Amino acid sequence: MLVPLAGALRAFLALVAALAMTATSSAPGTAPRASITSSGASASARTTTSAGRSAVSSTAAPASSATTLGPVVRGQATHYGPAAPGGNCMFPTVPADKLTVAAGPDLYAGAAGCGGYLTVTSGRRTIRVKIDNQCPECGHGHIDLSDEAFAALAPLGRGLIPITYRIVTNPRLSRGLSFVVKSGSSRYWLALLVDNTGNRLRSVEVQTSGAWRALSRADYGYWVADSGVGSGPFVVRITDVAGHRAVVGGIRLTPGAIQQTAARLYH
Repeated sequence: MLVPLAGALRAFLALVAALAMTATSSAPGTAPRASITSSGASASARTTTSAGRSAVSSTAAPASSATTLGPVVRGQATHYGPAAPGGNCMFPTVPADKLTVAAGPDLYAGAAGCGGYLTVTSGRRTIRVKIDNQCPECGHGHIDLSDEAFAALAPLGRGLIPITYRIVTNPRLSRGLSFVVKSGSSRYWLALLVDNTGNRLRSVEVQTSGAWRALSRADYGYWVADSGVGSGPFVVRITDVAGHRAVVGGIRLTPGAIQQTAARLYH
């Protein structure tokens, strides 16, 4: 009787050990593998356009969202008048603080500078301004500030002041991306303006027939598809010079309307 009992005991102990190994392999602490979206991001944030349509924003290859400043440029500043919508960049609104700047040809760069930001310092005062206009006669280092921006640095009566400025990468913004379809746009010709980007843009694309079609940047700030991309609503992919990317859907072919979204290029 002792031999059969010993065999049964060994079998029971083996069963207990097997059950213990199974429990260990499925215990908490083994992280599941993250799923990867087609954009290369590990997750997508859903936002909503002003039309109430679902939109998806995602970040491309990892890019830093920390605010940084470029090299110091020494020069001078003048002022041109009160901040107002329009200008060469054709933004429909101005920042709440009205601190804007018209950039010389090197900074404006054929509208590539539109929507970018500078810090401007004169004496002990420093402000942050948005590029929303062009100053064709401004040479290197010369910027033309709105009256409100100039007055934040010196009395308007001075007219011309020495300054330094630096390009800001990833400035903090209070709102998400907004879009404006230009008057005259149709399914056969599209011009699209993107605002509240923070950084200068590298490309704007519209999804059509399952592929991305690149729009051309006009020197007045809009991005243009000469033969149109259909009647919409559009899915738009925006990429900035810092490597951030957002994909936003539900942009309507509604010329002149400001289409505000919660999507951002960076956080």
